Amino acid sequence: AQGQEELMRCILVLAAMTAGFGSSFQYGYNVFVINYAAEFIKSFYNETYRWRNHISIDHSLLLFQWGLTVSFFPVGGMVGSLLVARLADNCGRKRTLQVNNILAIISAVLMGCSRAVHSFEFIIFSRLVIGICAGISYSVVPMYLTEIAPENLRGAIAITGHFFIIFGSLMARIFGLDKLLGTQEGKSERCPLWPLDTEVAHIASRVNPLATPTSTLWPRPQSLNVSVAGPFNF
Repeated sequence: AQGQEELMRCILVLAAMTAGFGSSFQYGYNVFVINYAAEFIKSFYNETYRWRNHISIDHSLLLFQWGLTVSFFPVGGMVGSLLVARLADNCGRKRTLQVNNILAIISAVLMGCSRAVHSFEFIIFSRLVIGICAGISYSVVPMYLTEIAPENLRGAIAITGHFFIIFGSLMARIFGLDKLLGTQEGKSERCPLWPLDTEVAHIASRVNPLATPTSTLWPRPQSLNVSVAGPFNF
């Protein structure tokens, strides 16, 4: 019994860490990272416009495109938060988090391909997609963690999601430093590093589907007034 208790405790910690790093981290990182890559993205918008039209972009149009880039993230977050209730009830908390990481991968592909295809639309749409992802994870992660945690550990486990939001914002600042990924060009003119800066958080989304299957799908009973029973109740 003691060995089983320790095993379940390890599984609980693993589920909390992967849910936080694979989902909540996305929210904290993507809120701030766009600010540190702002000048590089604006320069890319100007280059793309010049490549298409053979003239530099008008300043007012550039501000409009940048405004869309910034504002589409909270718009996506609002859409994601509105989808949470139906997704969490129909799919379960764990599967919602796993499926939600598909949005992070789609956003990473769009951001990574933007320079190759000379499309600023990819960047703008990727911000909308990652905003939906962040809106879903921001609501589902605390719900998931409080439901898998026993009553005596519920507060400590539930705070994991908020910790990774702050950690994500810190990492956005670190990777935005000029000496790391916050540079216009790498070792050659064909190796710009700022797209990597905006894609770092999406690496975390690969972790979530690998570890969350070890935790329960939806451990809390249908009646929320009943305490969680079973191996998590220690």
